[in-house]
Amino acid sequence: MITRTKTFRGIELFLDDEGLWRDLTGTIYAFSDAADSLDLISRCGISVLSLPEQHVFSAACRTHDNAYSNRTIQKYFTRKEIDQKFERDLLRSGASKFIAKSMYIIVRVFGKFFWEGRK
Repeated sequence: MITRTKTFRGIELFLDDEGLWRDLTGTIYAFSDAADSLDLISRCGISVLSLPEQHVFSAACRTHDNAYSNRTIQKYFTRKEIDQKFERDLLRSGASKFIAKSMYIIVRVFGKFFWEGRK
């Protein structure tokens, strides 16, 4: 069996049987996989149903999208925890409570189709 490896900041990492990147000490590293994304650009929304890439909410969306395509994060956090963090990040970025709650509800309703980790 061929073991996938990558080097991150001079540290050799190995992909284990659970699909997690670890170093020789067993420390787990969280990397998102661009191949798991439906959209080539990380922004709020999917494809034509997206805000512009440089929108003020994009940082919150990138963090949220990363969690949805990251096995390590999904192993330790539930989808609800990640979605709640998304709502808090939107509020910190200046979204009104109405906008943040609306976007939270959208990811709660539609995110179940994309989440593969802990429920």
